[in-house]
Amino acid sequence: MTTISKIIITYNPVSTGPSKKNALSLRRQLAQQLSVPIKVIQTTHVGHNIEIGKKHSHESETLLLSSSGDGAYNELINGVLSGENKAITAVIPSGNANDHYSYLYSGTTLIEKIVQGSVKKMDALQLETATTSRYAHSYIGFGLTPDIGKKLTETKLTPGKEIWLVLRHLFSTRDILLTRADGRKERYDSLVFSNIGKMSKFLKLSTSADVRDGLMEINKQKDGSWADLIRHLLHLSIAGNNSAPKLAQSTFRVRRDTAVQLDGEVLTIPSGTQVQVFCRKRILRTIL
Repeated sequence: MTTISKIIITYNPVSTGPSKKNALSLRRQLAQQLSVPIKVIQTTHVGHNIEIGKKHSHESETLLLSSSGDGAYNELINGVLSGENKAITAVIPSGNANDHYSYLYSGTTLIEKIVQGSVKKMDALQLETATTSRYAHSYIGFGLTPDIGKKLTETKLTPGKEIWLVLRHLFSTRDILLTRADGRKERYDSLVFSNIGKMSKFLKLSTSADVRDGLMEINKQKDGSWADLIRHLLHLSIAGNNSAPKLAQSTFRVRRDTAVQLDGEVLTIPSGTQVQVFCRKRILRTIL
């Protein structure tokens, strides 16, 4: 059991989801069960959660909650991990997919765990280039993920609608061209490094994911026919991947400008950049 002496809840006032409503509701519920200061902060600009996370990163008894989807929570953990990395973080599901929350808190409630002081360290993914260092709490995806991922998170999903959206935007995606550390040139339709087993509610990236084992699952689909890619996506939606390899790190060089999605945030990596993806074992203090 961990002592929590202060709670800060952030929300985005222009969110399309119930960000503010959920933040205020959680404050009321927690105030009924905990005698600690609870502050609600309205974010005002892109990157505000990063600033808040970094400002409070040295406070080991402070819980930082983001009432948001995976993207704004990504900002919060980047702030904490780029600082002294002592604060506790968690997300209040206020987006569409809420991949991180739905995977970690299946069968229980966040409030129960906060009241219990149930804090553990989990793995986080890290993307590094010569000019960029960013963390992800759930996945880092190239190819199909950044091209289609935002379409999935912007829509209220059912299994059928998710498959339809993927197929609708499938033919506009670009292959990933990369050179491995050993010099081999490879081409992929999709390449995802994941810390959790599910993306966008219904794409089952791995049936054996563990957020505390220091290893990330690699879900990849090499360049092939459209039929091959469609079969791959249907398999992930229906059965899931039970043979995803696990690695602690991966190094490669992109051979053209390449989009990458870290949780809900999309960046562009310039052609020729060497990319390293790491699974950093148990560096993120969170409610578990």
